[in-house]
Amino acid sequence: MLSDARRPDLAVEAVDLRRTFVTRTGILRRTRKDVEAVKGVSFHLERGELFGLLGPNGAGKTTTIKMLITLLIPSGGRASVLGYDVEQDVREVRRRIGYVFG
Repeated sequence: MLSDARRPDLAVEAVDLRRTFVTRTGILRRTRKDVEAVKGVSFHLERGELFGLLGPNGAGKTTTIKMLITLLIPSGGRASVLGYDVEQDVREVRRRIGYVFG
């Protein structure tokens, strides 16, 4: 079921997409550190449009793709694929995508 906020006419939509990982540093005095891998990414792709996601190592490209294909849950923002939310409609998103790790 599609909500009013989603646009089914778009192939992919990301709005202020974020992902933070929690790491621990130190051996004796363990301290928590939050690492923001994706910081507010927004874009949309029309159906049939070609798109390249480019950037240096560590820029968050793989993390962004993993959120779009439902392998990671976004820490913030929202994303949809063919009108289906990547958090709420995981099964529907996965039925409609193909991804090859390389």
